[in-house]
Amino acid sequence: MRTTVAIPLFRSSEWLDVVERNVRRLQGVARIIVSDPLASDDSLEVLRERLADLDVQWLGTRPIEPGWVPHCEELRQRSTTEFFMWLPHDDDIDADWVRSGERALDSEPAAILALGSVRSADGGREIPVSPAFQRDSAADRVRSALAEVSSGDVQLLGAAYRGVFRREQAVELPRAIPGDQWSDVLWAVRMLTRGSFAATNAVYVKRWHDANTHGNWTNPRSRPELYRALESFVAELPPAERTSATPPLWRARMRVVAALRRAARR
Repeated sequence: MRTTVAIPLFRSSEWLDVVERNVRRLQGVARIIVSDPLASDDSLEVLRERLADLDVQWLGTRPIEPGWVPHCEELRQRSTTEFFMWLPHDDDIDADWVRSGERALDSEPAAILALGSVRSADGGREIPVSPAFQRDSAADRVRSALAEVSSGDVQLLGAAYRGVFRREQAVELPRAIPGDQWSDVLWAVRMLTRGSFAATNAVYVKRWHDANTHGNWTNPRSRPELYRALESFVAELPPAERTSATPPLWRARMRVVAALRRAARR
């Protein structure tokens, strides 16, 4: 199998049926890893018993830094398949998400990641793949990503964390902000420097709830930390790319942020 689907667990007892459903759907489609290095509850053992007849790699207690980013990054580094994806314990996919992702990456060599629409479980919202992220120019893709952030909408970037991607070309999940906030969004922006995002017709079902790691997507109060982390990312770009990759709205926002910092230091 060409794709690894890694399911990181953490206090997952509420989502055992969802995890079981996904594992059964993906049998024979992808290599599956289910992991709980901190033994946060008995979910791993319960699932191991329920799915004892299936082909799953079970990873239990082991030394690892706390947090979802170190856990997810360790799973990516353990993998040896051509393609890889993370699947949060509370979300749903079927075999077509993986298969269509593989087909898209095969047909688009310049693409680093493939995904379809991300739909809420209640059907109330749907996040499509941005056509801007499918462009050939890395500067164009990054400029579009920064424009999305500047406009206050990061869902198009956050959705990309759920895609099937080329494992060896991928960037590491960043830890630029305490508590690993915004790591999925920052990762997606950095991935756009490596390649385009291919679109598929598959659907990913995501659940939003109070304990959701990605609740900050719509929280404006935590946005300044995201701006600071992205400002550092932009500063790392080659000078020739820096201007072309930053839209006017982003540059204007950064001037305001800089002015507020100066005022705070007085």
